[in-house]
Amino acid sequence: MINFDSLPKERPTQTIPAGHYAATVGSAEMKASKDPTKPNYLSVRLDIVDINGNKLGGVFDIFTESEASLQRYKLQRFITALNLNIPSFELSDLTKIVVGKRLEVDLKIEQQEGYAPRTVVDATTNEIYYPFEDYPFDAYDSADETPNSESESSDEY
Repeated sequence: MINFDSLPKERPTQTIPAGHYAATVGSAEMKASKDPTKPNYLSVRLDIVDINGNKLGGVFDIFTESEASLQRYKLQRFITALNLNIPSFELSDLTKIVVGKRLEVDLKIEQQEGYAPRTVVDATTNEIYYPFEDYPFDAYDSADETPNSESESSDEY
């Protein structure tokens, strides 16, 4: 029997602590912006594990065809970290080749007024994405399955 009074009154937050982690690209799909004046974007789910191979959940990141220098740099770091040798491509091409690939990523906690804290890719502190072979251990020795929980995040562009 479940005692109603023992149930939590507030929604729990599930954040991954800020830091440097190993990740596998769990999914990659093109999505339409809610704003019809903006182009489609690539939504990527990264399945995160810690240094002990513990599955921590998933974090979403988005890539756009933007001329903004940070967006272009972030895309370049992602492609470089995955060791993709593709001189010219459409964002939608990445959906076919990145799923299942491993890399490293910097994460941070984002706080927005009126919302629960959430884990996001840290695009402003260090190099953002790194090749997996640079990781100091095989994070996947004990992580035998893809994480099934996802950090609360919005794919909204």
